[in-house]
Formats: sequence, C-alpha cells, structure tokens
Amino acid sequence: MNSDTAPTDALALPFFCPIGPAVHPAAGEAERRAVAWIDRMGFARSEEEYARTVRTRSADFYARFAPYADPDRLWLAACWVYWGFAFDDARCDEGPFAADPAGFAGVAARTQRALETPGPLFVPDGYAAALHDLGERFRACATPVQLRRFHFAHECPRRRTGQNVLSVLVEGGTPEQALHRAVGLRDRVLCRFLELRDAVRARASAPLRRYVDDLAHGIRGNIERAARTLRYSGSAARGAGPVRPCWTDAPLPGGRDPSGLPSIAWWWQVSG
Repeated sequence: MNSDTAPTDALALPFFCPIGPAVHPAAGEAERRAVAWIDRMGFARSEEEYARTVRTRSADFYARFAPYADPDRLWLAACWVYWGFAFDDARCDEGPFAADPAGFAGVAARTQRALETPGPLFVPDGYAAALHDLGERFRACATPVQLRRFHFAHECPRRRTGQNVLSVLVEGGTPEQALHRAVGLRDRVLCRFLELRDAVRARASAPLRRYVDDLAHGIRGNIERAARTLRYSGSAARGAGPVRPCWTDAPLPGGRDPSGLPSIAWWWQVSG
C-alpha cells in the first residue's frame, strides 16, 4: 500500500488493482461535446438536476474505460452514461415513479421504444427524446449486431431498495465484517480476471487484445472516477471534495481461492 494514501475512514480498505491508470487524450473534448449535447437535449430541467448530471463525470469514466477509443465514438458513449445517471435519478431513484412500479413500467416501455425506433419520432418526454437521439447516432456508427446488443443491455431499476453487497452481507455481522467479505469476494473475481486476461492476450488478435485491455482499463478507471465523483465518494454530505483512492498490490488473504463461491466456482475451471 502506498504510504501517502492511507485510509482516512474507519471502514476504508485499499483497492487491490494491479492495473495501471490510462486516460484518453481527448477526454476534455469528449466532456465538452457531451455537455453540449445535454444542453441541446434539455432533459435536465432544473439547475440542480443539470448540475447533478454533469457532476457524474461520465466522460472521465469512459475516457478511462476506453483510453484508445475513436474520439467520435467516445463522446457518444459518454452521453449514454450521462443520460443513464440522469434518468436513474429523475425516473427511478427519486422521481415520481420511485414507489410506483406500475407507472414506471409504462415509462420504461416508452423509453425503450424510443431507443429502438429508427427515423424521425416525436417524443414528448425529454429523457426518451434524448435516448432516441442517441439511438439514431449509434445507428449511424455501429453495426446492426452492436446496436442490438446495446438495446438487450438496457435496463433500469424499478425503485430504490437500498440493497447492495454490503447491506446483504452485513446480516448477522458487523459493517466491518461485511466490508471485508465484500472486498474478499471482489478480490477473488479480479484475480481470476487477471489470470484469464494474461492467458487470452498471449494468443489474441489485435482487436481482441484491445477489448481485453479495455476491460482492465474499465476496472481501474471505474475506481478512479468513483473516487473523484461526489455521487459515490460521499464527500458532498461532509462538505469536502473528492477523496483519493488507496491502492495495494496484494489481494486480501484468500483472494485466489474460489471456495465459498458455488455459483461461480466454475469460472476457475475454464482455461484461457
């Protein structure tokens, strides 16, 4: 663990992530173009909603996830992430449909239909209209297979439940124990990913190597971006700025042991 980035929170643990950081050189331009798109589409109706959307630093995230991407596709991907966070806040977590699954089902269906419908389309809802615009832009630069995969992956939660890995694992124990269990699970999966990444890269084609490398960049980039984003750092409530992630070169003890993970233990039986 780096001595200059020691944890400052009682529940903090360093991140095991032996993957170097990388950022697309056009990250700033991607952010500028994505924010300009948000301005044009106008789906963030209030100043608070707009500020919260921009503060997600979605362009920074995708610039770390795909540091060698085509710049014209990078900013579109960033737009999608900005939109996703904004829609999640306004229509899922805190909006009028947060406690109305039946009402949200209709909203989700209309939004999905706006994404999938090609050509001119009048959509009164600003979020659905923005997603239709993204769908049109993706159709212009993606293959039909890529586009379809983008459509089967679209999903949104019905309501805020407060469920996450820590709230599940804390049952019958303490928050500290839950944190260690969660990080241990994460470390085991990351160790397996690193093993398979190295095995695949040794004989992969150039496009496959780029894909595998970007998966790794996404892991590192997601941690760094989350630490810089008040949405996840929790610093906003304390009146502080973004936090600095703490790193370690070693997983928690047992990080390479798949025992206790019966649903995914077969991952360790698959060769690269």
